[in-house]
Amino acid sequence: MTATDTTVFGLLAFFAVLMALMAWWGIRLARRAERENAAATVHDVRAAAARHISGRDFAYVLLQGRLSAGTFTLNVHDANGALMTQATTHAVPMQGVLQTFTLDGRRYQCSTEGIMGRRVILREADTQQVVMSALHESLRVQFFRERSDDLLFEVKVGTVFAEYSTVLQQAQEIGRLVDANLAASRVRVLTLSGAELSRLERCFLLCRMPGGG
Repeated sequence: MTATDTTVFGLLAFFAVLMALMAWWGIRLARRAERENAAATVHDVRAAAARHISGRDFAYVLLQGRLSAGTFTLNVHDANGALMTQATTHAVPMQGVLQTFTLDGRRYQCSTEGIMGRRVILREADTQQVVMSALHESLRVQFFRERSDDLLFEVKVGTVFAEYSTVLQQAQEIGRLVDANLAASRVRVLTLSGAELSRLERCFLLCRMPGGG
Protein backbone atom coordinates (compact mmCIF):
# COMPACT_ATOMS: atom_id res chain seq x y z
CA MET A 1 0.00 0.00 0.00
CA THR A 2 1.41 3.38 -1.04
CA ALA A 3 1.51 6.50 1.08
CA THR A 4 -1.30 7.93 -1.07
CA ASP A 5 -3.49 4.87 -0.43
CA THR A 6 -2.85 5.16 3.31
CA THR A 7 -3.83 8.82 3.26
CA VAL A 8 -7.02 8.16 1.27
CA PHE A 9 -8.13 5.27 3.49
CA GLY A 10 -7.27 7.29 6.58
CA LEU A 11 -9.44 10.16 5.40
CA LEU A 12 -12.31 7.79 4.54
CA ALA A 13 -12.08 6.20 7.99
CA PHE A 14 -12.04 9.64 9.63
CA PHE A 15 -15.15 10.80 7.78
CA ALA A 16 -16.94 7.50 8.51
CA VAL A 17 -16.26 7.91 12.23
CA LEU A 18 -17.31 11.58 12.05
CA MET A 19 -20.61 10.70 10.35
CA ALA A 20 -21.27 7.96 12.92
CA LEU A 21 -20.63 10.39 15.78
CA MET A 22 -22.95 12.99 14.20
CA ALA A 23 -25.69 10.37 13.79
CA TRP A 24 -25.24 9.21 17.38
CA TRP A 25 -25.38 12.78 18.67
CA GLY A 26 -28.47 13.56 16.58
CA ILE A 27 -30.29 10.49 17.92
CA ARG A 28 -29.29 11.42 21.46
CA LEU A 29 -30.67 14.95 21.04
CA ALA A 30 -33.88 13.61 19.50
CA ARG A 31 -34.40 11.21 22.40
CA ARG A 32 -33.81 14.01 24.87
CA ALA A 33 -36.38 16.17 23.08
CA GLU A 34 -38.83 13.24 23.13
CA ARG A 35 -38.47 12.90 26.91
CA GLU A 36 -38.89 16.63 27.42
CA ASN A 37 -41.94 16.83 25.18
CA ALA A 38 -43.54 13.91 27.02
CA ALA A 39 -42.97 15.62 30.37
CA ALA A 40 -43.78 19.21 29.34
CA THR A 41 -46.63 20.83 31.26
CA VAL A 42 -48.89 23.75 30.39
CA HIS A 43 -46.87 25.82 32.88
CA ASP A 44 -43.71 25.08 30.88
CA VAL A 45 -45.46 26.16 27.70
CA ARG A 46 -46.80 29.34 29.31
CA ALA A 47 -43.32 30.22 30.51
CA ALA A 48 -41.71 29.51 27.13
CA ALA A 49 -44.23 31.58 25.16
CA ALA A 50 -45.16 34.14 27.83
CA ARG A 51 -44.51 37.11 25.54
CA HIS A 52 -47.22 35.93 23.15
CA ILE A 53 -49.88 34.09 25.17
CA SER A 54 -50.28 36.39 28.16
CA GLY A 55 -54.01 37.11 28.42
CA ARG A 56 -54.80 35.11 25.27
CA ASP A 57 -56.59 31.88 24.55
CA PHE A 58 -54.21 29.27 23.17
CA ALA A 59 -53.55 25.68 22.13
CA TYR A 60 -50.23 23.95 21.59
CA VAL A 61 -48.72 20.89 19.95
CA LEU A 62 -45.85 18.63 21.01
CA LEU A 63 -44.31 15.97 18.79
CA GLN A 64 -43.61 12.36 19.74
CA GLY A 65 -42.09 9.49 17.76
CA ARG A 66 -39.70 11.52 15.62
CA LEU A 67 -37.30 8.54 15.48
CA SER A 68 -39.95 6.31 13.95
CA ALA A 69 -39.56 5.61 10.25
CA GLY A 70 -43.29 5.07 9.68
CA THR A 71 -45.37 7.43 11.81
CA PHE A 72 -45.09 10.14 14.44
CA THR A 73 -47.65 11.64 16.79
CA LEU A 74 -48.76 15.23 17.34
CA ASN A 75 -50.18 15.79 20.82
CA VAL A 76 -52.54 18.78 20.72
CA HIS A 77 -53.38 20.40 24.07
CA ASP A 78 -55.75 23.19 25.10
CA ALA A 79 -55.00 26.22 27.29
CA ASN A 80 -55.56 24.14 30.44
CA GLY A 81 -53.03 21.54 29.34
CA ALA A 82 -55.72 18.94 28.63
CA LEU A 83 -55.04 16.66 25.67
CA MET A 84 -57.45 17.53 22.86
CA THR A 85 -56.28 14.87 20.43
CA GLN A 86 -53.36 12.74 19.28
CA ALA A 87 -52.86 13.01 15.54
CA THR A 88 -50.99 10.17 13.86
CA THR A 89 -48.98 11.38 10.88
CA HIS A 90 -47.78 8.94 8.23
CA ALA A 91 -44.34 9.46 6.69
CA VAL A 92 -45.76 7.84 3.56
CA PRO A 93 -49.47 8.56 2.94
CA MET A 94 -51.65 5.48 3.36
CA GLN A 95 -54.09 5.49 0.41
CA GLY A 96 -53.78 9.28 0.34
CA VAL A 97 -54.34 9.68 4.10
CA LEU A 98 -51.71 11.92 5.67
CA GLN A 99 -53.05 12.06 9.23
CA THR A 100 -55.78 10.65 11.43
CA PHE A 101 -57.12 11.95 14.73
CA THR A 102 -60.16 11.63 16.97
CA LEU A 103 -61.87 14.69 18.46
CA ASP A 104 -65.00 14.74 20.61
CA GLY A 105 -65.84 11.15 19.68
CA ARG A 106 -65.44 11.59 15.91
CA ARG A 107 -62.56 10.25 13.84
CA TYR A 108 -61.08 12.45 11.12
CA GLN A 109 -58.71 11.97 8.20
CA CYS A 110 -56.48 14.53 6.50
CA SER A 111 -56.09 13.41 2.89
CA THR A 112 -54.43 14.64 -0.27
CA GLU A 113 -56.31 15.41 -3.47
CA GLY A 114 -53.87 13.66 -5.75
CA ILE A 115 -50.09 13.46 -6.01
CA MET A 116 -49.67 17.03 -7.28
CA GLY A 117 -52.60 18.55 -5.39
CA ARG A 118 -51.89 21.41 -2.98
CA ARG A 119 -55.20 21.11 -1.14
CA VAL A 120 -55.57 18.82 1.88
CA ILE A 121 -59.06 17.59 2.73
CA LEU A 122 -60.35 17.07 6.27
CA ARG A 123 -63.15 14.49 6.31
CA GLU A 124 -65.02 12.43 8.87
CA ALA A 125 -63.65 8.92 8.57
CA ASP A 126 -66.97 7.12 9.07
CA THR A 127 -69.15 9.18 6.71
CA GLN A 128 -66.38 10.46 4.38
CA GLN A 129 -68.05 13.87 4.61
CA VAL A 130 -65.62 16.72 3.89
CA VAL A 131 -65.81 19.35 6.62
CA MET A 132 -62.79 21.55 5.83
CA SER A 133 -59.85 21.86 3.47
CA ALA A 134 -56.48 23.59 3.49
CA LEU A 135 -54.64 25.07 0.53
CA HIS A 136 -50.87 25.34 0.93
CA GLU A 137 -49.07 28.14 -0.85
CA SER A 138 -45.53 29.43 -0.47
CA LEU A 139 -46.16 32.06 2.23
CA ARG A 140 -49.66 31.27 3.43
CA VAL A 141 -52.04 28.43 4.17
CA GLN A 142 -55.76 29.05 3.58
CA PHE A 143 -58.49 27.09 5.36
CA PHE A 144 -61.88 26.69 3.66
CA ARG A 145 -65.33 25.39 4.52
CA GLU A 146 -65.66 21.92 3.00
CA ARG A 147 -64.23 21.86 -0.56
CA SER A 148 -65.52 25.32 -1.38
CA ASP A 149 -63.78 28.68 -1.78
CA ASP A 150 -65.53 29.96 1.35
CA LEU A 151 -62.48 31.14 3.31
CA LEU A 152 -62.69 30.52 7.05
CA PHE A 153 -59.27 31.84 8.04
CA GLU A 154 -55.69 31.80 6.83
CA VAL A 155 -52.16 31.71 8.21
CA LYS A 156 -49.64 34.19 6.83
CA VAL A 157 -46.38 32.30 7.24
CA GLY A 158 -43.61 34.27 8.90
CA THR A 159 -40.14 34.50 7.42
CA VAL A 160 -36.95 33.37 9.15
CA PHE A 161 -36.69 36.91 10.56
CA ALA A 162 -40.20 36.92 12.05
CA GLU A 163 -41.07 35.71 15.54
CA TYR A 164 -44.41 34.27 14.52
CA SER A 165 -46.90 33.54 11.76
CA THR A 166 -50.14 35.51 11.73
CA VAL A 167 -53.63 33.99 11.79
CA LEU A 168 -56.10 36.16 9.84
CA GLN A 169 -59.88 36.11 9.59
CA GLN A 170 -61.53 38.55 7.18
CA ALA A 171 -58.14 40.25 6.82
CA GLN A 172 -57.97 40.92 10.58
CA GLU A 173 -55.39 39.35 12.90
CA ILE A 174 -57.06 36.98 15.35
CA GLY A 175 -54.03 35.05 16.51
CA ARG A 176 -50.43 34.00 16.11
CA LEU A 177 -48.55 30.78 15.55
CA VAL A 178 -45.39 30.85 17.65
CA ASP A 179 -42.43 28.49 18.03
CA ALA A 180 -41.13 28.68 21.60
CA ASN A 181 -38.04 27.04 23.06
CA LEU A 182 -38.18 24.52 25.86
CA ALA A 183 -34.90 23.32 27.36
CA ALA A 184 -34.15 20.69 24.70
CA SER A 185 -37.00 21.00 22.21
CA ARG A 186 -39.58 23.36 20.77
CA VAL A 187 -43.29 23.78 21.25
CA ARG A 188 -45.63 25.30 18.67
CA VAL A 189 -48.27 27.53 20.24
CA LEU A 190 -51.44 28.86 18.61
CA THR A 191 -52.49 32.03 20.43
CA LEU A 192 -55.92 33.56 19.86
CA SER A 193 -57.40 36.89 20.87
CA GLY A 194 -60.73 35.15 21.58
CA ALA A 195 -62.81 32.08 20.75
CA GLU A 196 -62.71 32.74 16.99
CA LEU A 197 -61.76 29.19 16.05
CA SER A 198 -63.57 26.00 17.02
CA ARG A 199 -61.79 23.03 18.57
CA LEU A 200 -61.82 21.25 15.21
CA GLU A 201 -60.41 24.27 13.40
CA ARG A 202 -57.62 24.57 15.96
CA CYS A 203 -56.70 20.91 15.64
CA PHE A 204 -56.75 21.00 11.84
CA LEU A 205 -54.58 24.12 11.80
CA LEU A 206 -52.00 22.61 14.16
CA CYS A 207 -52.02 19.30 12.27
CA ARG A 208 -51.34 21.04 8.96
CA MET A 209 -48.67 23.31 10.51
CA PRO A 210 -47.39 20.99 13.24
CA GLY A 211 -44.02 22.22 14.55
CA GLY A 212 -43.52 21.15 18.14
CA GLY A 213 -40.24 19.38 17.45
